[in-house]
Amino acid sequence: MNKFDRLKNKLTQLATKDKNFKNYGSELHKYQLNPCLTEAEIQPFEVKNKITLPDDYRNFLLEVGNGGAGPGCYGLLKLEVDKEISTVENDYYLSQPFLLKKAWNCPHLLNPGEEFVDIDEDKLTQGTMYVANYGCDIHSRLVITGDQRGTIWINDCGSDDGIYPCSLQIASFYHYEGYVIEEEQLESVLSEPALSFYDWYDNWLNMSLETEFIQ
Repeated sequence: MNKFDRLKNKLTQLATKDKNFKNYGSELHKYQLNPCLTEAEIQPFEVKNKITLPDDYRNFLLEVGNGGAGPGCYGLLKLEVDKEISTVENDYYLSQPFLLKKAWNCPHLLNPGEEFVDIDEDKLTQGTMYVANYGCDIHSRLVITGDQRGTIWINDCGSDDGIYPCSLQIASFYHYEGYVIEEEQLESVLSEPALSFYDWYDNWLNMSLETEFIQ
């Protein structure tokens, strides 16, 4: 059994456990995955956007599914293979280098008297793909380029909490209602390394399987 088969087995266990869809977002996706993509569908998207998708995500699309069941209020977002992802000022948004190496503009990391840095959000999320929405304008983004390639980062700019790596503790906080990060832990937690796409999705499954749903 390969690691993607293990994800599918856990998803089946979760669907059996949460038959009434009490898990956050499950009433929408009902633990169903969209059909897998083929190489013939993925390659033109990569060529069009001048990228190669990170291995874990690419293999997930090929072996598990193209979005559906997953973290957040809408589940794992579908890859629209016929689209070129760009912004008004940046035609090849996905192929541009992701610039961050550590958390940015997080209030808990600012020194006394230090103010937020006013930089165009699109500039700091270039080279990333939007893969999940936790609500309240908090997004998970998969890094496509640069040193952080293949990892998940959180864009929390809508709440003025910056952009930061989705570490194991951050992922657990978003994926398990009872997971608590104390105020005094935040500086350390926000400095921890980001999870890979696979580990992020696996964390959602593990945390969901630990949850006791009231049926």
